[in-house]
Amino acid sequence: MTTRFIDPYWRMLKEACKPLRVLGDDVRLHLDDADKQAFKERFTSLYFEAQQKMLYKDHTLDRHKVSAIAIISVIEQEIVDARKLGPNIALERVALDTGLSFMLVWLNDELKERELPTLRQYSMPEPFYCDTPYISSFARSLYYTRINGKSFTTTSSGGLRVAL
Repeated sequence: MTTRFIDPYWRMLKEACKPLRVLGDDVRLHLDDADKQAFKERFTSLYFEAQQKMLYKDHTLDRHKVSAIAIISVIEQEIVDARKLGPNIALERVALDTGLSFMLVWLNDELKERELPTLRQYSMPEPFYCDTPYISSFARSLYYTRINGKSFTTTSSGGLRVAL
């Protein structure tokens, strides 16, 4: 079941990483076949773990859960390694941008099937307490989760959370 998500997501991930190539040796992109296989194994593991906690265990997970699982899998596999640049959120931004874009494509496919207008981009809430864009704050939260050695786990409802 999860195989249908891997190839389209991997293509989007490679596309999202293209702008990082201008940084040369300062950024290592892990996008070869072995990296894809490791991503697929982690994605599949999280997918089935989440699915087992759902009320109807034989149902496909929704686009939100699939995108969250893909984001976590990219981060845990460290598809983007930009440590030479110092502390940064490049990995988390690529993971978030790709995951949210994947969810948007999936949503637009469903909207087209129903002959409804599609969306051009995803939107994030406006921050209340600072000028930092919400997506950057979200990426920073994921970054600090990663560097503090936290991992992600599924909830009793099949959602995902940081394991404390």
